[in-house]
Amino acid sequence: MKNIIKTPQDKRELEGMLSMMKSLYCYEQLRPDSRYLREYKEYFTEQIFALIYITEETRLKQTYKIEKNTYTDVEGCTYNSLTHIN
Repeated sequence: MKNIIKTPQDKRELEGMLSMMKSLYCYEQLRPDSRYLREYKEYFTEQIFALIYITEETRLKQTYKIEKNTYTDVEGCTYNSLTHIN
């Protein structure tokens, strides 16, 4: 993915997309048409977005296991977390 980064803005957008994808994955909501990824889909070309998405989705699935309901806050909201597989 290094050849995708041409400007500091590209780097910020890529970091933002990867972070959002990780959050979506944690809550089993990772889909390429997610409204939370829309801004990145608009920033990158369709081909670049698809490349980033497929690469990161594969990495997340190979690297992390989703642990459900690992924390409950004072308002009763529950949170998931990711645990490294290896």
